Amino acid sequence: MKKVLLMLLMGLMALGASVKVYADARVDALGTDIRQVEDLDLIWLYPNKVLQYKNTVDFRLNQGPWGGTVPAWNGNFGNGTGEWGGVIADESSLGGVVGVYVNRPAYLNNAAGYTNLYGSNDFRDPLRAYWNPVGGTYDTTAYRVRNIVDVFYGQGIGGADLGVHLNYGDNGVGSSPNPPEAANVGLALGLGFTGAGPFDELNVHADYDMESITDLNNNTNKNKDNGISDIKLGALGQINVSTDNFVKAFADLTIDQQNLKDLQGYGTSDSTLVLGTSCSHKVNGGKGLVVTGLAFDWVNGTYTGYNVSPTPNFIENETNWNLVWNGSVESELASWLTGRFGISKAIVARAYDSTNLPTYFSNNHANVSFTGGFGINFQNFTLDTVIDMSTLENTIANVQPGNGLLFTNSSNIVTVTEADLRYKF
Repeated sequence: MKKVLLMLLMGLMALGASVKVYADARVDALGTDIRQVEDLDLIWLYPNKVLQYKNTVDFRLNQGPWGGTVPAWNGNFGNGTGEWGGVIADESSLGGVVGVYVNRPAYLNNAAGYTNLYGSNDFRDPLRAYWNPVGGTYDTTAYRVRNIVDVFYGQGIGGADLGVHLNYGDNGVGSSPNPPEAANVGLALGLGFTGAGPFDELNVHADYDMESITDLNNNTNKNKDNGISDIKLGALGQINVSTDNFVKAFADLTIDQQNLKDLQGYGTSDSTLVLGTSCSHKVNGGKGLVVTGLAFDWVNGTYTGYNVSPTPNFIENETNWNLVWNGSVESELASWLTGRFGISKAIVARAYDSTNLPTYFSNNHANVSFTGGFGINFQNFTLDTVIDMSTLENTIANVQPGNGLLFTNSSNIVTVTEADLRYKF
């Protein structure tokens, strides 16, 4: 067993794999949404979930998009200095479960981001990102804030699971003599119930995040932001149809504001809504999983430009709505190896932009997305990966036995594009 695992790991190193992070590698390989399956990354939406994932060390093997002060949209391999992760531990002395994460990227794509939907330059797509810089926009200002630490605490209370998530970030020390100061703080509460109405399990969350900016390089009377915040509310329910069949339903609402009229001459505000459902079927006593689901996202945003503050001289309104279907399969290929594949397609992808001609877009870039990956289990370690499907399909179309293992040439068997390493204790 150890020899087989060693050979496989050596083979992966021979592939010349590059690694980048979007979200949880298992979820991205399945090509599904985190709310449609049960997985660790649910803690970022529902902090009470830390109770289900206690005693876990979680490494994400690169820093990912928006990891620092300069956005790295394509992700960067960590090289031992850019990774992020944390530890979730059962601390009985504190009466619950404690989790600490460091260096988390401020921007994260989830699996639905693989479907190339119409995207706004200004407003978040709630199916693409379930966390984002405070204020909700893909801003281009000099005031980006890097997350420093995320702290979780979970405890069972009166038959329910309560979770708290605290976040702090700042942009560090800038250039002299008067560097801009930017920091954000966030508080999220999650609560999990059993036997709530029609649901066998129901989770709810409420979040509030705010950012503050002071830039003494600006006019001293106009050196602060005019209000940056977001509010998030959501619910996730599960119905156990049988021991092997489950139905999930979820809803998430976000209200964002990023008013920088004094600092940058513009302000944005938006509201987003996600509605979705999924059906899951366990195979071979839980060794395999089949999932299919639908997710609808809607975003309505306004961009306001100011020529002479506080009088606006430019207003842009945007509305996007998408309906995405996905299907996924996960199967145990050996006691130590799991394979995963998924496909997603935007059935409807429409948008409105008041400044464009034409103002309406229908089914723009609503491409099919086929994803895949594998997981390796050894003792208490799990390595989950996502692979570049074009490299796999090229290998299938051009069979070269032994390539990457016995000899090398210009092509790889597959390229790994994302990887997570976890340890259970």
